[in-house]
Amino acid sequence: MKKLTLILLLSIIKITAFACDCDFNTTVLYQKANFVAKIKIVKNHKNEVDTIPIYKVDIKPLVIYKGETINSIYVHGYYKIPNKPFTSCDFYFNETSEYLVFGFKEGNSIYVDYCTKLSQDFALDHYPKLNFLKNAIGNYTSNSPFTTNSRTSIPYNIFKEYPKNFYGKAYFVKITINEEKEVDNIELLSKFDKDLQERLIGDIKKIDWKKRLSEINTTYSYSFISEFMAFNIP
Repeated sequence: MKKLTLILLLSIIKITAFACDCDFNTTVLYQKANFVAKIKIVKNHKNEVDTIPIYKVDIKPLVIYKGETINSIYVHGYYKIPNKPFTSCDFYFNETSEYLVFGFKEGNSIYVDYCTKLSQDFALDHYPKLNFLKNAIGNYTSNSPFTTNSRTSIPYNIFKEYPKNFYGKAYFVKITINEEKEVDNIELLSKFDKDLQERLIGDIKKIDWKKRLSEINTTYSYSFISEFMAFNIP
């Protein structure tokens, strides 16, 4: 009985270890990706080599938010290869369907995975933000070491006694960190009243960025886009 319990426990651990955990954040993905677009799937191709988990997908770009026009992308996994393992991170595009994808360049090709694509039904709410980012930062790609917004978020409690019309809205700023992990520059991407601009930049600089980034092992300057929602919470 103990042996059976141990086997079941190991099986659960193995399944958990291979679970695909995604942190889908439009702003983070946009600034890190090389290709962002609404696409239509034309055709999935069988893996060229049965033992290499990469297959090609022909696409038709419908709206490109970032990057150059391409006619194909690549996906990690197997397509129409029998007896190959299928993990929680594997997926297949439905041919003729539309998707929002964030592609990353490897060599001369663009790759998309389970965590960097959304079906059309789930993507609708993201398009207004993508239009803003396209106009505000274009093809800018962040060289920051972050892949989530956990270290780049702006805490709401630094905004106190701001005008009422400031709260309840999403804002975007571009922050540059120097080699000493100190704020080197802040660029306001969203529109702000002139009397708020200097105040907002000053308050963002008050964040102890050096402490927040102390565990990040970098010796170079980098920049990133931070999106925050302003709340007036005592």
